[in-house]
Amino acid sequence: MTKLRVTVAEGGAPDLSAVDSFMMPLFAQYAQPIEDIANAAGIYAEDFFPYIRNTVMDGDKMLALWYTTDVRGLFYRKDLIQTPPTNVDELISVAKDMTKQGLTGLIYCGGRDEATVNNLWGLYWSQGAKLVNDDGSMAFVKGADKEAMLKFLNFFKRTIDEGVTPRTVIDYKNEPAMYGDVKAGKVAMFIGGNWAINQLRDLLGADEFNSKWGFAALPTMEAGQNSTSSAGGWTNVVFAKDELHRILAADLAIALYSSDVAQESWSRIGGYLPTRMSQYESFEYLTQDPYSKITLDLLDSASTRPAVELYNVISTETQVAIGEILTGSATPEQALERLILNVKNY
Repeated sequence: MTKLRVTVAEGGAPDLSAVDSFMMPLFAQYAQPIEDIANAAGIYAEDFFPYIRNTVMDGDKMLALWYTTDVRGLFYRKDLIQTPPTNVDELISVAKDMTKQGLTGLIYCGGRDEATVNNLWGLYWSQGAKLVNDDGSMAFVKGADKEAMLKFLNFFKRTIDEGVTPRTVIDYKNEPAMYGDVKAGKVAMFIGGNWAINQLRDLLGADEFNSKWGFAALPTMEAGQNSTSSAGGWTNVVFAKDELHRILAADLAIALYSSDVAQESWSRIGGYLPTRMSQYESFEYLTQDPYSKITLDLLDSASTRPAVELYNVISTETQVAIGEILTGSATPEQALERLILNVKNY
């Protein structure tokens, strides 16, 4: 994406390019409006999930076609856990009960990778906290946002101290790294993206997965807060200024990815989620999937990472802070102060 931004800024933009959804706003000044072509194909802004509309629309101008999405949540052994936990206290309590049955209570990605923060940002956002201010600066330097970040970092220490999560989660950089333990039947709960549903169906067998595993909203940090989690995916952006090229580029993107026919096959085969609400009622494979209702609800309340340059630094430094906490080399307070200092000094 950085190389693409340089190319676009220097005037060498392709007519059409895929752009990571959360970075799409960084390309907005170069994107050509395509709402006329989208509307002619039956694609309307109001059919997109709220976080998608907030990203691709500039007033009544549609600056991108968001063609695939995803969302994070809590996977839990529904054959052992009757009701999934809705906040961190409940999560820890249920995880402790599971450890008494000889299982690992909870695992998550804890390695040096984007999944470590992106899968869990919902815990931070559920407190009403922001990562960056409106001017793009770091928000958690002081005040309520700093308190929220400290609680977020304390979550990782608590899972270790309470004995529900092994320190080895620091080796898990993505969901597949956790699948060995899941397949072995050793795990009661894990936090991950919805794509794990199809991947684990392939690994465990659809019948076994469907009978044992549930998927629920990410718990909130405290009771009474509103659950949210990070939603991602990819967009297609038209950069062509020539009118014929603009029309052809948008038409190509719609034909390959965004039309109902294309989106249905793309999402079904890849295990992704569609980006338009109406498709959850019209795509047969979703109407027959017991997990589609919960993913639809999660997408309706999802959030996105901030599209600012500083986010990559915040993400990287937060990953480092989490690693320090998991290994015991720093307290959450120490890790937070270093995190803030390192972001400031970037």
